[in-house]
Amino acid sequence: SHIPRQRLQSFVNDVLRRADTGEALFVDNRFVEGSNTPIARQDAHGNTYQIRPLASGETYEVMKNFPSVADWEHYLPRERYTLEYDQLDYFWLLKVRRK
Repeated sequence: SHIPRQRLQSFVNDVLRRADTGEALFVDNRFVEGSNTPIARQDAHGNTYQIRPLASGETYEVMKNFPSVADWEHYLPRERYTLEYDQLDYFWLLKVRRK
């Protein structure tokens, strides 16, 4: 969720290159209204950002993407990858294998 959308494919390829099985499982939380910090803004690439406060009172803008299965299919086309996506109440799981 902290990887820029435009780098998802290269990130996944890097992980798959290091995986002995050629497969990888990615897990992260979904955006659920009332359960997550609100989205503060979105950039031209579709990356979303949240404002996160620290105990000191300082705040920081943090990239936090919540990719959907459609996003994964866009960045990891099925002609090149096998995708198994599961959406739970608060999390998603994605198993990826390069063809």
